[in-house]
Amino acid sequence: MTDRKAPAKAPPAKATPVEPRPVDEIDQRIITLLTGDARLSARAIARELGMSPGAISERIDRLEASRIITGYHATVDIAALGFPVRATISVRVGRGEDTLTGVIDKLMAIRNVQTVKLVTGEWDLLVEVVVPDNAQLREILIGTVSQCPGVTATATVINLETRRRPGAWSPI
Repeated sequence: MTDRKAPAKAPPAKATPVEPRPVDEIDQRIITLLTGDARLSARAIARELGMSPGAISERIDRLEASRIITGYHATVDIAALGFPVRATISVRVGRGEDTLTGVIDKLMAIRNVQTVKLVTGEWDLLVEVVVPDNAQLREILIGTVSQCPGVTATATVINLETRRRPGAWSPI
């Protein structure tokens, strides 16, 4: 475990602009280390950066207080839990803010939905789902998503592989 307390739960994501907060190279390195392994202790980070654990703890506290670090998460192998199929559903929604909000709320209520992203371009939403097999994907597409009031079209791709670079947030 770590030797720091968890920050308060992050509020739901909103489409409001966020004022960038300045961070120095040390803060960036701390963030990169924590995005690679959220269980790192302040002591382990301090050893890596050649600093005192107290100084690292203060920096982490400041990053949490300023909402740059909004939480700590476990990475789960969803396939090991019986959901080896990951797909992205592009969704077109009829016009109107209430329609869009309603569709997003309905999609987020589906157990297999991992994320719903509001996007620009030909489609309005990108919906990431995980399922045990193609039959379950078909049921979600035909029986749930396509039947959702406000949904006018969908297109689906099955993700064959996903790679994520540790610390991928980093501009360095």
